[in-house]
Amino acid sequence: MKSLRVKKRERRSGAPDRGCTGLHLKNFRCFEDLSLDPSMTLLIGENGAGKTAVLEGLAVALGGLFLGLPGATAWNLGKDDARQVVYEHEGLLDLQPQWPVRVEAKGQLDGKPLDWSRMLQHADGRTTRVGATSIRSAGEKLARAVQRGKACELPVIAYYGAQRLWLHKKVTEAKRAVGSRYDGYIDALDPASNHRLLAEWMYQQTLVELQSRKPVAQLRAVEEAVCQCIKGTKRFFFDVRSQELMIEREDGERRPFWWLSDGYRNLVALVADMAWRAAVLNPHHGAHAAERSGGVVLIDEIDLHLHPRWQRKVLGDLRRTFPGLQFVTTTHSPQVAASAGREEIRILERGALVSEKPFVEGRDTNSLLEDVCRALARPVERGTKKGHPALAQHARRLPGRRGRRAAHEGRRGAPEDR
Repeated sequence: MKSLRVKKRERRSGAPDRGCTGLHLKNFRCFEDLSLDPSMTLLIGENGAGKTAVLEGLAVALGGLFLGLPGATAWNLGKDDARQVVYEHEGLLDLQPQWPVRVEAKGQLDGKPLDWSRMLQHADGRTTRVGATSIRSAGEKLARAVQRGKACELPVIAYYGAQRLWLHKKVTEAKRAVGSRYDGYIDALDPASNHRLLAEWMYQQTLVELQSRKPVAQLRAVEEAVCQCIKGTKRFFFDVRSQELMIEREDGERRPFWWLSDGYRNLVALVADMAWRAAVLNPHHGAHAAERSGGVVLIDEIDLHLHPRWQRKVLGDLRRTFPGLQFVTTTHSPQVAASAGREEIRILERGALVSEKPFVEGRDTNSLLEDVCRALARPVERGTKKGHPALAQHARRLPGRRGRRAAHEGRRGAPEDR
């Protein structure tokens, strides 16, 4: 498949006034057509369906803004992004990358429409900037306002990869934070984590609080975001004595950040990092930076290591804590799918959109596994593969999901066979 197109959608009430409203990918990996929701898009598909590739295409597009901002690093196209086509000549296979690789995007910044593109023409080339004039100019305009000390809105842009718990930056990189608003864009489009950057910033701001004996509003923004998004959390802070990020539960229990379970630590880090970026990019919002900042956040495998109960809540918690952000996320979880609106779900198979806006409201997990996640609700057990053909044939006459489930039971076999 040659391209992926994200069609513009009507902006719902309460949707962010900045974000990505359209995307077209040509010769990028393996895609054709897709659409995005202005507030939340949930991509569902098996491993290899292309969910991560969509996020990386968006990261390339969003990186166009960084071309106009000092110190921000854009995500560029690489030779491995080219779509591969196999030709056969007299029995010999010939693998050929397809050029040019092109990313076209439409978006809006503070309600103003933008249209731009980025392209890689061949394997030894560089990602072009010619087509990104509008988004680069928007970045340069923001940079001039920041230089004059104006309280302009800098959009939060971030990408959190599926290996964010295990890939970490070196400690020395965290020392780059020296007080600029642009610090909120450090490693913003790097899918690896940089928890140490957050910890370094919270350490510095905690020292400022102690020395000035006055609360730092931006520090409160991060703490309040974590407490609001993660039920049962009383405080999130940097403990100067132990030199550790700490979580204090409502029951009084305190634990270092690194002692938390993978799922808990992943969610805390995700929320805290977004809130920290919002607070640094838009310090004029003070303690309300998380709820008032806009932008686009990409999250691969949002259900990563989360208990099913938390999977049901995570989308709603993020929306409530960061109402101004546009989220594009991926998942394998029917629990996450059940918490999304039907207009927010896109089902991918082998690099293609196979379903848009499936009905999910009020459905049970088993039906979502079958119809949305494309998996059997129950595993086929040993010794039952032969099943009862007559029962399966009769079940196929039943309507809808009832028929599908009964047919599956027929293929598995009767209870006495199991």
